[in-house]
Amino acid sequence: MLAAGKGTRLRPLTDDRPKTMIKLNNQTLLDRQLERFHRFGIKDVAVVTGYCSDAVSSQFVFKAFENKDYNSTNMAYSLFCAKEFLEDDVIISYGDILYEDQVLDKLSKSEQDISVTVDLDWEKYYSQRFQNPYDDAESLIYDNNLKITDIGKSNPLPKEVMAQYIGLIKLSKAGARTFFVDI
Repeated sequence: MLAAGKGTRLRPLTDDRPKTMIKLNNQTLLDRQLERFHRFGIKDVAVVTGYCSDAVSSQFVFKAFENKDYNSTNMAYSLFCAKEFLEDDVIISYGDILYEDQVLDKLSKSEQDISVTVDLDWEKYYSQRFQNPYDDAESLIYDNNLKITDIGKSNPLPKEVMAQYIGLIKLSKAGARTFFVDI
């Protein structure tokens, strides 16, 4: 789980903690995700911290990795901080996302080597958050075989957004080898 960022858009809530430690209905986002993982039998979990790493705690056990360079690096760098943990089947998750059980259920059952969870109905949600939903959107284009051909370009043209990546990826052991060679 990637939880190294500052979460500046949520200030002052993140002045002294990362987004993953914000509470929703008296439960941190981290505990919500770890509880969900446990319900699906996923108990071997790693969390990459960075900003206010000392504030990251949980009622659930997890292996901690720290991105000490969180201030000048990105999520890919954070992921590499836990590379030793990523040598088998793995689910990679942002530490600050909310999703329903069915999302994790479908992802965990995927037999593909690399599975990326996307929101096809993203524009409705983004329109509630932003006057122009494309201001914060990132590109995500896939072909007829559902293979992602472009992802991550900021401020894309509307034709460059078929869906939005929500922050969940599943990699098989073979997928992890491919994924980390490509990064």
